[in-house]
Amino acid sequence: MQSRQAGKGGTIQEYTLDWADIALFLAAAEAGTLSQAARSLGCSQPTVGRRLDALEKRLGTALFVRTARGLRLTDVGFTILENAERMRAEARAILRLAEGHDRGLAGPVTISVVEGMSHLWLIPQLRLFQERYPEIHVRVRVEDEAADLVQREADIALRMFRPRQNSLIAKKAARIAFGIFAAESYLARAGIPRSLADLESHRIITGQSGSGGEIRGADGDTRPLPGRVVFSSNSPEATMAALVNGLGVGIHCVAWARGYADLVQILPDVDAGGVDVWLVTHEDLRRSARIRAMFDFLAERLAADAPIFAGRAPPNWPFLGGAPAAS
Repeated sequence: MQSRQAGKGGTIQEYTLDWADIALFLAAAEAGTLSQAARSLGCSQPTVGRRLDALEKRLGTALFVRTARGLRLTDVGFTILENAERMRAEARAILRLAEGHDRGLAGPVTISVVEGMSHLWLIPQLRLFQERYPEIHVRVRVEDEAADLVQREADIALRMFRPRQNSLIAKKAARIAFGIFAAESYLARAGIPRSLADLESHRIITGQSGSGGEIRGADGDTRPLPGRVVFSSNSPEATMAALVNGLGVGIHCVAWARGYADLVQILPDVDAGGVDVWLVTHEDLRRSARIRAMFDFLAERLAADAPIFAGRAPPNWPFLGGAPAAS
């Protein structure tokens, strides 16, 4: 992009505005401080300051007001921000389209997945995938927050909710059933509850809201387990460890809990709910051979293991290692 401005003596000077200028401006606008912008760009604060001053000088206008609290966009800066964000979106769209015309079964594929699902199910599947596609490099992002597939933070995601963006392809692949569990060691001390009313005298383990931990009544409303909460965590691994170590009674994934001989499912007739597993990718990336190969592979394996996730069959993906047999 070229810009013209008057130099000394009225001479018109030309310069090219490249993507580095846009990236610098966006980093400063989104970070709000030079130091944060420097961290996001991987350079020093003085370097960002000098480059920003040079950009404003070339444009002939101030983009930011420097304050004691950081950077504040000027009116011109706000106007440019909208265009800069649009340029970034278009650049990412170009990358997705280029990726979409890649027909090779080699290169990286990034999968975003939540904790628990990653090492208990996904990773044990990958040996079979490697046998089929030895040249594909699988990158696994384990995270609580959903990766932004539109912004190419990942190529494929395993999500516990249905995405809203129209540009995403989503396939409901399985449903994870929950049950109420306690360790035999805990039940030996506290007794076996025969009803929900009995739980009022028990110790309760809870997880993060929305990931299990509630029962559904006949009226369809959900409510937490009765009893005294003694342990809670946003980590499914931590809540499972609390159950296994006899800290109390809690709701957890049936398939996962069945991997521990000491855990007992109690009150099996109580509806402890569940979550759907969605396999998601961007519509542009379905034209990439390696991403399509991974998407179809995961859909196949999730369909095969759907009875396990629903709690109707024992796991065939060992919790302490191993993988499904090659087919």
